[in-house]
Amino acid sequence: LKDWLISRQRYWGCPIPIIHCPKDGAVAVPEKDLPVLLPKVEHFQPKGRSPLADHPEFMNTTCPTCGGPAQRDPDTMDTFMCSSWYLYRYVDPKNGKEPWSKEEARKWLPVDLYIGGAEHTNMHLLYFRFIAKVLFDAGWVPTDEPVVRLYHQGMVCDETGDIMSKSKGNAVSPSEIMDEWGVDVCRLAMFAFAPSDIDIKWKQDGLSGAHRLVTRLWDLFEQQAPKVKEASGKGAAYKPLRQQAHLLLKRMTSAAEQPLDFNTAIAEIYKLLNAIDASKPDAKTDDEKASIREVLEITAKVVAPLAPFLGEEFHEMLGGKASVFKSPWPMFDAEAARADTIEVPVQVNGKLRGKFSAPAGSSQDQLKAMALALPELQGLTPKKVIVVPGKLVNVVV
Repeated sequence: LKDWLISRQRYWGCPIPIIHCPKDGAVAVPEKDLPVLLPKVEHFQPKGRSPLADHPEFMNTTCPTCGGPAQRDPDTMDTFMCSSWYLYRYVDPKNGKEPWSKEEARKWLPVDLYIGGAEHTNMHLLYFRFIAKVLFDAGWVPTDEPVVRLYHQGMVCDETGDIMSKSKGNAVSPSEIMDEWGVDVCRLAMFAFAPSDIDIKWKQDGLSGAHRLVTRLWDLFEQQAPKVKEASGKGAAYKPLRQQAHLLLKRMTSAAEQPLDFNTAIAEIYKLLNAIDASKPDAKTDDEKASIREVLEITAKVVAPLAPFLGEEFHEMLGGKASVFKSPWPMFDAEAARADTIEVPVQVNGKLRGKFSAPAGSSQDQLKAMALALPELQGLTPKKVIVVPGKLVNVVV
């Protein structure tokens, strides 16, 4: 980073904490007088110079060094300067004595995940990292890199692939969509299109699909939640539904922690709904009610980050008093997610020829025998059989 001119001749911005004295020159505002607050100004239209220069009650002051008459700097800081350190204020937002406590900074920093477009790479992120290193050298932050992980989200494009923008006149109004369809439908449609780091072409029919998903979820909770609201404990009934619920939980947890591929979590929601529709659960015993409640609890909490209003409603239907976002994230149960049977594809010389179902945990010899017994392989003379447990069987002839 070369010399960076941070002064701007406009009203909106942080005042530059420098006082200009005829005798002592440019003098820094003493630390006890910081921050210099931006005055409330009604008229700040441009006149070819800094608007603050026309406000003597702000400009006129005394020199901290000699006590003589002096003037404040009329310029304000570039907003890039503010956006280079704003994140640190979040660790201690009510501190009235200093920008933030160094103790709080050690507790919270660095930021785990920073989301922003790739267009910021050669501007904001340069300044952002530069200021982090300055603050680290000064002892204000614990690391010289501000964030652990940077994530570039994709852009929303029109049907031709052009990025939506007001200047191009091709933007879709989010407020109009939310007024018509609701916030949750809009969010689910966006998440379902593609992984979050991929540019997407906006499709209006995606809203209809998301609305149908919301309707299916609502119907599920409206029908099942009253039956199992009072259930407690851990049930063992409805094994396929509990399995699919925990697979959904695993996928959503993974999507939230690393790649942000929420579209894969939505795909798992569909799988769970399809499994529920197929089994038509009618919980009557305590064991059955506890099992269905577990499935619904997982669903409510997985849905909440994607469709927060829906998640809050579902959580309340199950008896939740506080916000769903104040409740603990469900614990993944690997045993519940384990399938009793697996489907194993069979290849011949690398090309798919058939598949079979086998008990989970079958040995390589058992999988080999089941593969060779398939009708599609009769009459062949295998030279070699390669078994990848739980994945596939490849027969070389």
